[in-house]
Amino acid sequence: MFDRTIGCFRMVAAGFLVLTLVSRAARAQDGATTQPTAPPAFTEDFESGSLNKDIWTTRANAGTTITVEQDIVAHGKNAVHVQYPAGVRSYGFIVATKLPDSLKEHFFGRAYVQFPKAPPNAHDVFITAGTAGFPISNFLEIGLRQNKAQLSYQQNAANITRGETMIPGPAYPVGKWFCLEWEFNDNPDSITLWIDGNKAVDKAVAFKGTKENLVKGFVDFGFGFRSWGNVPNGFDVYYDDIAFGTERVGPVK
Repeated sequence: MFDRTIGCFRMVAAGFLVLTLVSRAARAQDGATTQPTAPPAFTEDFESGSLNKDIWTTRANAGTTITVEQDIVAHGKNAVHVQYPAGVRSYGFIVATKLPDSLKEHFFGRAYVQFPKAPPNAHDVFITAGTAGFPISNFLEIGLRQNKAQLSYQQNAANITRGETMIPGPAYPVGKWFCLEWEFNDNPDSITLWIDGNKAVDKAVAFKGTKENLVKGFVDFGFGFRSWGNVPNGFDVYYDDIAFGTERVGPVK
């Protein structure tokens, strides 16, 4: 959360002026939201060295590869690497389909993310949560458009009128790991995003006048990469220390 510090002066007994920072209470209040009172409902650090097939399915085509590697990690020994091919239209995601029912309507997420190079300047997709069958599904999305974060509702299921609602955000860090946190709510629909602990977006979501139950339940939870534009040099993204909970998860301790 961006903090606006305000200074005020008070007179002390010795006659000196000292600066009192009245933002301390605000900082303390924001910090308290990052301290969960219960453990996350789900965590994944990939320290087993492979994808747990009881949790994750891989959905990829046209040359996109997804591997658990040790070369670039946020914590521990392993992270997931999604490698997107050059010059083709493709996608690649790991998707969890059997997470607790407590996450179905409203949840908080966290993942450490690294883009070694700037993402392609197009509509790019990184993290999703929505109905079964992704990518042919309805979902809330964390993505990118025009070199900045884009959050959205994507109505993309079969046999339904397709469309989207887009919410702009700030640029993502590039060339280093950053802590990405989010809150997805389907009743009423809203998206909140934090980047390295700073609140970047907090918006209600509506689509053609509907403001609740757009998704109708989060079932598929995906992490990966898809671009709706030209990717002439390919693209890499890494994910580590994924967690979901019914309250804000906060960073790895």
